[in-house]
Formats: sequence, structure tokens, C-alpha cells
Amino acid sequence: MHFLKLPFKIIAASVAILFVCRLTLLASYPDYFSMLSTEEIFVAFAQGIRFDISITVLSQSIILLLLIVPSARLQKRVVLQFLSGISLIIMLVVLAVTLADISYFGEVKRHLGSEITRLQDDFGIIVDIALSSRLLETMASLFCILLVIVGWYFVIISPIKYQNRRLPQRYWSRGALAISAFFVILFLGRGLILQSKPLDIVDAFSQGNQQQANLTLNGAFVALKEGRANAHKRLSYLTATEFQQNPNYKERQAAFKLTTQPLFKQKNVVFVLLESWSYKYIDGLAGGHYQVTPFMDQLIRKSVVWDRFYAAGQRSILGIQAVLASVPVISTQPILGYGLELNALSRLAAEVDQKGFYTLMVQSSNRRSFHMDGIAKSLGFKEYSGKEDMPILRDYPQEVPRFGWDYETLMHTKSRIDAQYQKGQPFFSFTFTGTTHEPFSDPGAEFHVYPHSDANEEGFLNTLRYSDWSIEQFMTEAAKEPWYQDTVFVFSADHVLRVNSDDLHSQFHIPLIIYTPDGSLPAEHRTDIASQYDLMPSLLELMGVETDVSTFGRSLWRDDTAGSAVVYKGAVTGLITSSAEVAFTEKETLLDDRSGLNEPAQEQLASTKWRLQYADRLLKNNQWVQDSAEQ
Repeated sequence: MHFLKLPFKIIAASVAILFVCRLTLLASYPDYFSMLSTEEIFVAFAQGIRFDISITVLSQSIILLLLIVPSARLQKRVVLQFLSGISLIIMLVVLAVTLADISYFGEVKRHLGSEITRLQDDFGIIVDIALSSRLLETMASLFCILLVIVGWYFVIISPIKYQNRRLPQRYWSRGALAISAFFVILFLGRGLILQSKPLDIVDAFSQGNQQQANLTLNGAFVALKEGRANAHKRLSYLTATEFQQNPNYKERQAAFKLTTQPLFKQKNVVFVLLESWSYKYIDGLAGGHYQVTPFMDQLIRKSVVWDRFYAAGQRSILGIQAVLASVPVISTQPILGYGLELNALSRLAAEVDQKGFYTLMVQSSNRRSFHMDGIAKSLGFKEYSGKEDMPILRDYPQEVPRFGWDYETLMHTKSRIDAQYQKGQPFFSFTFTGTTHEPFSDPGAEFHVYPHSDANEEGFLNTLRYSDWSIEQFMTEAAKEPWYQDTVFVFSADHVLRVNSDDLHSQFHIPLIIYTPDGSLPAEHRTDIASQYDLMPSLLELMGVETDVSTFGRSLWRDDTAGSAVVYKGAVTGLITSSAEVAFTEKETLLDDRSGLNEPAQEQLASTKWRLQYADRLLKNNQWVQDSAEQ
């Protein structure tokens, strides 16, 4: 066998495996890809081969380079079998990431990206879900991995024993062939691009269609590219000329500056961030008939609610970052808990602490989950509690789940407020629930509105019914306390539950419900668009705090504009306005309905790109918070 046959055989085998994975992705989510024509699917598969070849060469580069070295010592059978075995291990890692990505895709309708670099922090959660609600998928993935191991052995490794390696007798011939093979492999690794920049994620969006782009990409390629993004990369939505000519450029000193104006003299705020409480499941908001949120449905009638309120991203930590720091989630920047906190930021808890507020953060998961203990301290909270700090107050049919029980979490919040409450000292508490996180724990038969399962929608709805009941118990007990009448209760969500739709509205639509027992905020439905980024300045004004903050959001109480929401989907950013929804990358504007943008939407899109690019610049230089004169 010619000595150059083996490396290209490895490439071909790897690409074939990834091709089957793409078929699996298409078959797993037929509703999502249903809008694609046969021609578009064919183009996606054809273009996808470039991404499969690229990730194969990038991941196997060292092995491939060793295999093309025309040395008799390296071309021995035992060495070739060893290198082929290492190649198999690398392929299994790529396959495992790809299979995990296919499962993850069902949650957020995008590929696994930079999250891959933080999986070690969620490893216990991943194992728990894989062995419970996703057990069938886990078993299927293990079977696929076994098939690849067996196939690789018989197709790649075993034949080496029976084939003689042929090296050209002349050394110059060997060298010429090796050099030629090197450049061919380099060409393949660049994604079949001879000049200019090598293949990148944004190249999949060249057709301006998210569904086609997601079918074109493979998860391992996206994870590698986003995982390797370095801190020196800058956003480049606009060229330098476009950036400076944008009307915002002249007003850049005030781009993210806001001086809060107290709405009341002084109020306490209890903020409850609800895990996966999608807007659609709350009957009092969406008009559905799920019948699992009777208490919240009643509370809505007495509250200020936003009918178009959106999450900043698709992970809990991104929502926490947006609410408590109002810093935009940008692909070129670290997130809260992974380096962002090293920057000078406006921190909600720290701001009110300086004004004499008692500050408390409570989460239903373990103290260290999401690094939340460190995050709480970095944000300025004086007191923090996790699952280990909460006694179990009622009988449950199972052990305490990984994400805790909402009833115990909320009652612990109340007990800490009661213990610290002093008349005349206001407080701000932030509670993050978790029972509605998959796998969906069984809170008891009394909450089984539907047949219970730890994986499907019915299981989620049962936990939602339990969570709603827990809020009712908390509010009933809080109403007995002296601090109740002077408190604003705010209920929102971190992100939506997994959705089948690819439209931005469905993927990020969450509730915002603000209730004042003393009626200081009359009940109303607000139709202006708002997002989690707007909460920090708005909460400061509710608490009666006047201060200068740096925020990506606006005040909900004194800005009468229609508003807009910027949402994060990894390689894609989204903008939701009153007239349009548009997703975009640094190179492409993605309109799935193939319609154009009207002039106001075009202006909002240009402004949003400028603001994100300028925010990236400020964060890179640690200038997010500074005196205007220094900018």
C-alpha cells in the first residue's frame, strides 16, 4: 500500500462518520428543518462536507503529519497501528462532542459553542441528566460510539497488518510526495479555501438562512472555533469608517451611561428568578390552558406585566449577568463567573449596599453551582445561601434533587429577610429557583396535573405547578410580615424551556411581573419591548436609589420608546424590535422569511451593531465604568 494512502483513508472515514451525524441531526429535528427545500438541504450537506473535512484535519493534524513523513521507521506496521489507534481516540472525542451537540441542539436550536470550554463546571449536571431524563439518548450514543470503534478497527487498523508499505526508493521522490501531501492536507484543513482567511463559522451563513446554516455546521467545528476564540479578537460588525460615521459615534461618551431617577422614596425589592418559566406556559399571560400557574395568574391581575419581555441568552448565567450587571453578552468577551467580573462594572447589589441596603442572594442549587458563591461576592451581596443551607420542610417522594426544592428555597429567603430585617433599613434579595430544571423531579402526587416524567413537557408542567404553589406559600407568609407593604415583588425567568421554533420571539420570550402590595404601581399590561438588560436601572429606580450606572439597558419607568431586545445565540446575535426580528453575524444578516427590513428596523440594526462593537471595545480596555471625560 502506498504510504500516503492511510492518512487520506482516515480523513475519508472521519468525514463519512460526520456525514451520518448530519443526517441524524436532520432526522432528529424535522420540524425545525421543514422550511428547507430539497435543494437547500442538498447545498447544506455539500457545504457541510467542507466543515467536516476541516474539523477532521484540525483535530487529527499531528497524526496526519506523522503519517506523511516518508521515514521507514515511522512507516513500520506497529507504529502505524499505534498512530491509527490514537487517531481513533481523537475521532471518538469529536464524535462524542458531535452527539452531545445533537442533543443540545434540541434545547436551544443552535450548536454547542463556547460552552464546551466550561463543561467541567457542569459535569455533574451533565451526568445526572444523561443517566436520567436522557438515558435513551445516552444509550443510543454509546451504541454509535461502539459501532465506530468496531468499524474503525476493521477498516483502518486491522488491514495494516496485511499490507506492505511502499516507499519510493529515491529520497527526492519521497520528499516531493510528502511536501505535496502536506499542502493538500493544509488546503483541506482550511476548508478547501486556497487564499484569504480559512473556513469559519460565519461562512455557513452565506445563504442568509439560519436553518440551512445550522444543518451545514457540525458541533465539533463550532465548539473548536468558539473555544479557541482568544481575548484579543474584536467584534467587527462595522468597518472602522462605518463605525466612526455612525450617528452614535458622536455621542459615544453617553452610550451606556444612565443616571437613575428614584421612582419612590425607598422600597425593598424581592426579585425571584424562575428557572425556565417560559411566557407561553403562564395562562394569565399567554391565554393558554395548561392550568399549572393559578396563583401567578391571579397575581398578574394586580401587577404591572410586560407582554414582550425577553431573556438575554439561553443559559441561566447569562440572565443573571444581564439582570445584576446589565453587561451585554458578547462572543468575544468572557461571561460572569469566567472572567467578566474582573472588569470594572456597575453591580446592582454593590450599588444598593452603598446606600445602606441589606443584600441577600439565595439559589436552590449547591452553593458552588455556576460558581454562584463567588459571583454573589463579586457582585456585592453581603449574604449568600445555597442548597446546603436550607432545611427540608415537607415530605417529598424522592431525595433532594440536584437543583433543589423551590418551596424550601423561597421559605429560606423569607427566613433570612425576617432575621435581618430592621425597620428603617431597606433590603434587596435575589432568589434563583431550580426545581423546574430538567431532569424534572417529582414534587409529589398532589402536583401531578399531568402524567409525570423526568424528561418531557408533562414533567416540566408538574414541577411548574409545584413552583407556582411554592410562590403562593411564600407570598402568603410574607404578607404577615411588617416589611411586606413596603416591598416590590419582581418575578421573571432566566430563559425559556426548550422550544421547537427558530423565531427569536419564541426562543427568548419570558415573563416580567412586578407586584406592589400597597398599590403604588397600578396594574397594567405593558406592550413596549423590554429585556433583562433593562432591569438593573429599573430596579434601582424602584428602590429609590439615585446613582450613575453603566448599563446596556434603559429605564422601564421613564423611557417611553418602543424599545428593543438584543439576544445572544452563540455565533448569532438577534435583535427584536416592534417591526422586525433579525439575526445577524459579523458578515451576514439573516432573514428566514426572506423579507427585507424597513427603514426604522435598518436604523435600529445599525445602531445595535455599533453599540455591541463599542461595548466590546470598552470591555477590552476595562473602560465599561469610567468618567465620561476619560472615554
